[in-house]
Amino acid sequence: MKQRNYLKEIEADPNNIDLLLDYAWVLKNRFDYDEAEKYFCLALEIDPNNAKAVCSYAVFLDLYRKNYDKAAEYYKKAIELDPYSTTFSNYANFLTNQMQNYDEAEKYYKLALENEPNEGAYFNYAGFLQKICEDYPNADKYYRLAMELRPNYEPFTMAYDYFLTLYKPNKKMTKKELYTELTAAPDLHKALVDSFSFLADSDGFAPVLEAIMKQVESVEMQDDGYDRDAIYLRFPGDDEPELIYGEVEDEDYSAYPQSYQKIVDSCMYIIFPDDGGWALQFGNDSFNTEETKDKILSPLSDFSDWWIYHPTAKNPQGEPLLCLVSHGTRKTVKAVSCNIGSLLLKRMAESMNIKNIVPDVEAECPESTFTLIVD
Repeated sequence: MKQRNYLKEIEADPNNIDLLLDYAWVLKNRFDYDEAEKYFCLALEIDPNNAKAVCSYAVFLDLYRKNYDKAAEYYKKAIELDPYSTTFSNYANFLTNQMQNYDEAEKYYKLALENEPNEGAYFNYAGFLQKICEDYPNADKYYRLAMELRPNYEPFTMAYDYFLTLYKPNKKMTKKELYTELTAAPDLHKALVDSFSFLADSDGFAPVLEAIMKQVESVEMQDDGYDRDAIYLRFPGDDEPELIYGEVEDEDYSAYPQSYQKIVDSCMYIIFPDDGGWALQFGNDSFNTEETKDKILSPLSDFSDWWIYHPTAKNPQGEPLLCLVSHGTRKTVKAVSCNIGSLLLKRMAESMNIKNIVPDVEAECPESTFTLIVD
């Protein structure tokens, strides 16, 4: 393939900023950083307010000159000139990797996703979720979104292949195998976070999972009362909840949202000693209504009430909105914007007085247009 003669093209069109930037990156790839910087600066002399030139120079200063103060100045100027997805994403990477300002970085990653998201924004946020937040389920989600937009792109597929060595969403183990792995782990709490990462299925809930698992006092294997193995996570104190993770009966969950299908391969419920028995339990309940013949799916019972998937309203992830139906009125009384695993973590955190790190997921509850028929 014949190589481009950039110098000849630039001589013919010396004010072509895109051409100057392209040649600057070619020189960078040849490790001729001084010459590369010369062409970045030539582009900026022609138009100091060209957002692409400003952002390109910021990335160059950041990654190859290690001049972080000057890079920050140019990143901020680029955002002022053109608040665009790629600019936000590049600045978020800078805040993460160079400044370790993770809260501010996440703000800009999310701005990139809100502002015309592209494969780069998805990929960069996935890396942040993986490496900084250790939020593997959501990292998996954003890696997949990036690869859907740019399939077979080697940097993406290589990063995702490595990610899958850390996170195995389809890993199936018997409860005995999981128990053996947990009790042999050098760091029990980290092993618990990794094993139950599927519960943190909405943004911001990975720290909640970690805070809960840090309080686990012991892990035991017992019969669940139905001749099936179950893992018991016990917490210190007589009034703390007890999480029981057991086998589930073979049932059809195909009508349920994807987030629920990912976690319902096993039975899980929480015992609150002060309330005399299990209070939170995943299940496969469905109800008829007095107004229609449509089935209302209920993935979680909550004491005497039920969390149901609303038949029409959606949450920000595009799944049916989770609403709490009162046993007394049989109508919806509250709603949350998170998915089902995160709802379970939220309810556990509330019972354990873990407050400051739980995201605010209270949502506007749709006016109840139906009444459940309860046998």
